[in-house]
Amino acid sequence: MSVSTWYFTKDKKTVGNMTVLSALKISFRYHLGTAAFGSLIIAIIQMVRCVIYYMQRKAKEADNKLAEMVLACLQCFMWCIEKCMKFINKNAYIQTAIFGYNFCHAAKEAFFLILRNILRIGAVTVVSEFLLIIGRFFVVAMTGMAVYYSLYYGPKGEELNSLVAPTLFTMVLAYFTATMFCEIFSMAIDTLLQCFIADEELFTPDERFADGPLKSYIDAHGGGKQPKDEEKTDEHQGDEEEGSDGGDDLFDDTEGTSPHNVELTVRSEDNERTI
Repeated sequence: MSVSTWYFTKDKKTVGNMTVLSALKISFRYHLGTAAFGSLIIAIIQMVRCVIYYMQRKAKEADNKLAEMVLACLQCFMWCIEKCMKFINKNAYIQTAIFGYNFCHAAKEAFFLILRNILRIGAVTVVSEFLLIIGRFFVVAMTGMAVYYSLYYGPKGEELNSLVAPTLFTMVLAYFTATMFCEIFSMAIDTLLQCFIADEELFTPDERFADGPLKSYIDAHGGGKQPKDEEKTDEHQGDEEEGSDGGDDLFDDTEGTSPHNVELTVRSEDNERTI
């Protein structure tokens, strides 16, 4: 949520430590149920896998080859389901952070967003995962080297019986620490990608929040795309012109600081209401 708030802010200088605290407050107040529901789905799938694993052990003890084969297929199927749900969960949380959807709506929107942009999302996912793997092993290798040389050339280096054990222990700790930071970094990358796509689909080139090289990329590769509401309006523009007397516009987009602040105002001669 902090990343999406940063992206959909025109003046990036106003984003600071308080943005993170505000995002935490909003998450705990409005989206804690969404996070709990997504975790519940994963927990149910893992519980089913544990039951299947228990049945596999019993089938092996009974030397039932057919049951072992069927249960192995079920275990593989549930493993695939778990991986898919973790991926959908991650993207659903991002949709919730950007638009404020509930879990089911966010999961649906995330699924169709991935289908619409499968090539870009696939390319960014592969490249980011590759870089994060390199980053993990780089951190582990550098930590191991630093610890080894610190112990070897330290004042108590000669008193140690072996440098391998403390070095390996430190490298294991470094791996888990690097993994946690890389997961945060991976979530930030995916959030920026979805913010980028939302910015491209919802706003006209003059209203987009991207700046610098990202803005140049959108203008070069996606500048011709129109927001969804604008495309629908263009399709029926002829019918609206025939049915109007030259009065006020039927649809009017108001400015906002984030996608869920974009409102569609319906105007008529007698009343005015906001959707």
